[in-house]
Amino acid sequence: MKDYEKWTPVKSEIHNNASRPKYNEGDVFWMSVGENVGFEQDGKGSLYARPVLVVKGFSKELFWGIPLTSAAKSGRYYFSFTLNDRKSTAVLSQIRALDAARMSGKRMGQVDNSVLIKIKELLKGLL
Repeated sequence: MKDYEKWTPVKSEIHNNASRPKYNEGDVFWMSVGENVGFEQDGKGSLYARPVLVVKGFSKELFWGIPLTSAAKSGRYYFSFTLNDRKSTAVLSQIRALDAARMSGKRMGQVDNSVLIKIKELLKGLL
């Protein structure tokens, strides 16, 4: 069972005290993505956070992000790569618009440009 009552105050705090770190496309940030519905990727821990790849920025506030997982997954909806000597998998089907206020401030690194280009190509193929 998911506990949305615990996530709601965290979400409210993020919204009411929004500070937005600067980001670039290709950055990976630890982000409070929340407690979500059904099979959507949830965050973990007290901040309901998980790594997210910034795919396309629209403003200093809003961008498209893809949640990452350390679980090995394959198929057309996933893309695996190495970040900081660790295997990561982008869950392409879960791309979503995110506000930079969800960033915990911890930048985990940046993917190689070739990885970002490949992910964008794969996303186009899903459309």
